[in-house]
Amino acid sequence: MLVAAAARALGLWSVWPWAPVGDEASYLRVARQWVEGGLQDTFWPPLTGWWLASLWPLTHGDANWSRLATALLDLANVALLWSVARPLSPRNAPWAALAYALYLPAIGFACNATSEVPSLTLVLWGLWGLTRTERSWPTVVWMGAAAGALTLARSNLALMGLAWAAVLWLGAEQADQRGRTRAQAAVVLALSLAVPAAWVARNHAHGEGWVLAHNGSYNLYIGNTPDAQEDLNLLAPKATAAQRAVRAGQTNTDASTALSLPPAQRQALALAAIEAQPLTFVRRAWGRLARVWAPKTAQLSLVGGEGRLGVRHPTSLALMGVATAQWAALICLGVGGLAAALTHAHPPTRRAGRALTATVLGALPLCLLAIAKPRYAFPFEPALMLAAALALPWPRGRARLAAGLVLAFIAWGWLAWALFAWSSR
Repeated sequence: MLVAAAARALGLWSVWPWAPVGDEASYLRVARQWVEGGLQDTFWPPLTGWWLASLWPLTHGDANWSRLATALLDLANVALLWSVARPLSPRNAPWAALAYALYLPAIGFACNATSEVPSLTLVLWGLWGLTRTERSWPTVVWMGAAAGALTLARSNLALMGLAWAAVLWLGAEQADQRGRTRAQAAVVLALSLAVPAAWVARNHAHGEGWVLAHNGSYNLYIGNTPDAQEDLNLLAPKATAAQRAVRAGQTNTDASTALSLPPAQRQALALAAIEAQPLTFVRRAWGRLARVWAPKTAQLSLVGGEGRLGVRHPTSLALMGVATAQWAALICLGVGGLAAALTHAHPPTRRAGRALTATVLGALPLCLLAIAKPRYAFPFEPALMLAAALALPWPRGRARLAAGLVLAFIAWGWLAWALFAWSSR
């Protein structure tokens, strides 16, 4: 814990001079609107704004004090990760916590008032309940509420409750446990749907339509237009002229057009584009999946963001090099650990493997529809750390083949991403 605190203190010292930009600035603005005017911004999922608004008596909306509160919450995540890891692998639980404490992308997110750290807190709470051998009903209710709250934090995590419920439903290996376990699965699924449904109903009652947040239609539009900025073509990854122009700040027609359109029209145009070019949509979906696993750049927020120094500056290259090395090791050890756990002879190890795999899979499907970024992997990265902490031998047979195919696809995505990233800047 001291190592985690020191790392985050150093990160806070690094970001202290820099004004908030991007998502961080937007979330702070949403919180200010809520506190000072009682206005609820429905463009963003609401939970992060509520979290920052709840801190207002202490932070008064100051970005740096909000960052400090986020860093303190992330220290709780370190403790939560250790508590999840301890029953799975008592010997390696401290190493899993240490790995997260020193994980550069985690330090970067901990020092920014965005949705990643609160989302991870909810994921870890859900994993804590999912990996228990015995679950009380209050634990089950909390798991369902956490899954529902995840949707209010990041809408692309809306299927996490379904993934967790599926693990519970399929996890009862003894006949006398099935009734209770499947009832628990039903409760988790029902609560994971009820929480966001209540918010959607609230938005409809206020004239916003049957939506969770309007950035969903925005992302769907900019991710499926002909010159989509985020399109990573795995077969021809070099950035197009339009993508280079957007990156250079010369133009961003898709984004400006999307913001000028009513949400319903944005969604209709995006769906029409998908229907007109289904093969392009499928190709882009594979590119989005690769982008989720691509090397990280969000940690550049520690030096004021990519726009301040640029990716070719030695400091930026050092930050990206460290984060990339950590992420590469985590992918290899985590994917191998998941494959080994799922096929292990010991039933508790298989159950742990199913819980961790479901957490990874629950975060991925909705990333395929609109846009995807490497930061979208953050909510499930501790699941890979936990899988690595199991310290199992490399899988054999079909499990080894499956792990190899997954790693080969990720490696292909890394090469494509590197060419795209370098040619677009």
